[in-house]
Amino acid sequence: MWKQLAEAPVWLKVCLLALVYGLTAMVGFVFALKPGSITVFWPPSGIALAVLLLEGRQLWLGVPLGYVAANLWYQQSLEVPYLSAIILSSTGATVQALVGTWAVQRFLPQLRPVLATREVGIFTSIALLTALIAPTLGVTALSLMGVALGGHISLVWLTWWVGDTLGILLFTPVLMAWHQPRPEHPEHPQWLRILFFFSLPTALYMIFLNPLTSQYPLLWILYSIQVWAAFILSYRGVVFCNLMLSLAAIYGTSHGLGIFTSVEPSARLVILQGFVGVMSVLSLLLAATLYEQQQTTRSLMLANQSKSDFLAKMSHELRTPLNAILGFARQLKKQSTQFDERQQLYLERIQTNGAHLLNLINDILDIARIEAHRLELHPEPVDLSQLIQTTTRELEILVQQHQLILFVECPSKLSPLQADPHRLRQVLANLLSNAIKFTPVGGEISVRVTAKGNLPESLSVTDSGIGIVPERQQEIFKPFEQEDNATSRRYGGSGLGLAISRELSQLMGFNLSLAHSTPGSGSEFRIDFFPAQK
Repeated sequence: MWKQLAEAPVWLKVCLLALVYGLTAMVGFVFALKPGSITVFWPPSGIALAVLLLEGRQLWLGVPLGYVAANLWYQQSLEVPYLSAIILSSTGATVQALVGTWAVQRFLPQLRPVLATREVGIFTSIALLTALIAPTLGVTALSLMGVALGGHISLVWLTWWVGDTLGILLFTPVLMAWHQPRPEHPEHPQWLRILFFFSLPTALYMIFLNPLTSQYPLLWILYSIQVWAAFILSYRGVVFCNLMLSLAAIYGTSHGLGIFTSVEPSARLVILQGFVGVMSVLSLLLAATLYEQQQTTRSLMLANQSKSDFLAKMSHELRTPLNAILGFARQLKKQSTQFDERQQLYLERIQTNGAHLLNLINDILDIARIEAHRLELHPEPVDLSQLIQTTTRELEILVQQHQLILFVECPSKLSPLQADPHRLRQVLANLLSNAIKFTPVGGEISVRVTAKGNLPESLSVTDSGIGIVPERQQEIFKPFEQEDNATSRRYGGSGLGLAISRELSQLMGFNLSLAHSTPGSGSEFRIDFFPAQK
């Protein structure tokens, strides 16, 4: 429908603008506080500005046509001078719409359906300044034609100006936001939005349409509704909600209902217009702020996803040639008798540093896959006792090099544990490697398994190493985090081991945690299996 309307000929768009302008002008007359007075707000001013911005200034003729038609209908019986004054006043409305369109395009060149926070102030200033045109020309025309203004020319001009300003602030953002092709909706439960749409009319009735509540301070409910709308609705929903609040306030006050009827009639119009204006600007600022935060969060998530994809791809590309290098190094190792001592030393360094680099690449690849939600597990029944034995045997050389004592305590005849054996071995190897790295010469490391009957309950790795200070104990499971920078420089490592181990444990349904740690006395890390057994 919108696409067909956009492709319609100009003359048809002009007629539609004139029709909509006239109909909304009649709505404005309905919201007058007194019959025959200037209305509290003038919706056509905002509609004309939005249409000219979205469809082009070539539709300007629809403004005077709609203006004249609405005023002719409203007055019904007109004298010739008053008819001439209406025609001259329509000129002011047309010039105002054209100047407003030029000002927005000039000072907001990157016009978007959604205003940014910094653009709200510019748009409000444009509304205030351009809305001076129509009342100035209109009041002047009425005075020159001899139309009686009740001796209150300044009051009529002021009310007219504020009414046009409110029309721009209320209706232009709604139409601009409605023109947005794909509004962004915050991720909230559907029942929360349904509850909001039931609560909104109830609040409007209590505050603005119920004669029994006019003496009670219920305006705080309105603020709650506005904040609620900002958090659970899109930008479009926030500006539309503000429009509904303003219409209810104006309609109720114009019919002697709501909280503003307790104010003196002489001050009622000023307070009502001030309230609607302030609420309009504040709602735009709140909606723009939350929209920008959502966009920033979305951009960061996309950037993080791109980073993870890049790391996963590059890590794979790096690992392929490195495996070839290590393969050739192993082949040369088999012929090491043909090399002298210096050449053998170089070969060992190639293997050692290559293996270290491969482990680092594997860690980066794992963390990238985890963040990108692309890590696949292959669970199967695992003999926990056999897995511990295999893993400790692989690390036996490191234990001997550091002159440590390793204890293993595991009940016999345990039931198989449902897990990915490769990933569970990786988690245990990371915990043991850290214990070996941070335990001084002569220290002790223990691996203990607790069980309920034949079901494995937990696995803990305890060391007598340097320990972790309390303020860092919550940080060590974050990627690239170690006890501190000095520790990283002294002991080496990327700081990915514990982060990967916790993520892998959670993916398998387990829970890895730091059971306790005392600086200078050691640490205990524990894997609880019971979540997977439920």
